[in-house]
Amino acid sequence: TDKLYYQPEETIRVQVEMSLFDRTPAAGMKLKLSANGEPVTPVQTDSRGAASVTLPARVTRQDRTQWGWYPNSYYIEAETDDPSDVNLSFLKYVYIFPTTVMMEAKEERQGEKSDLVITANHIDFDQIPGGGQLIQDYKTLRGKPAQADVTVDLHKVSYTRIEMAPYYDRYTKKSI
Repeated sequence: TDKLYYQPEETIRVQVEMSLFDRTPAAGMKLKLSANGEPVTPVQTDSRGAASVTLPARVTRQDRTQWGWYPNSYYIEAETDDPSDVNLSFLKYVYIFPTTVMMEAKEERQGEKSDLVITANHIDFDQIPGGGQLIQDYKTLRGKPAQADVTVDLHKVSYTRIEMAPYYDRYTKKSI
């Protein structure tokens, strides 16, 4: 692929180069391509053992490994689709942002009072490191403020302490 991170609906350019075990190009080899397990148009390598295809950077609800604005991992796989006894494969992970707006929530406490503060910013895609580097601090992607509609569900979580009967710990040889 041409980079590691993609914006929603951006074009992913996949370039595959296949060679045999003796390092000669796997010319004319048919390949099955899949993106996140979904089949993509089959391709065939050229005389150099290379093939290319473009895919839209799209994250569906089924693909999401997490909710929110953080990038989701997305894998592209190619494997031979020839009846020959040669089995070659390729796997590459990229990351796709599901949205162009980052939303962050934090709690601000003042004594017994607590406020939920939600901020929305455009993601500054120009701050993404190049050269296949992973993003170390997502706060660096915080761009200009953004307007966003937000629906919040608040749930109260409480715990009740229950005294348990003591039991014998055979390792410490004591009743706990």
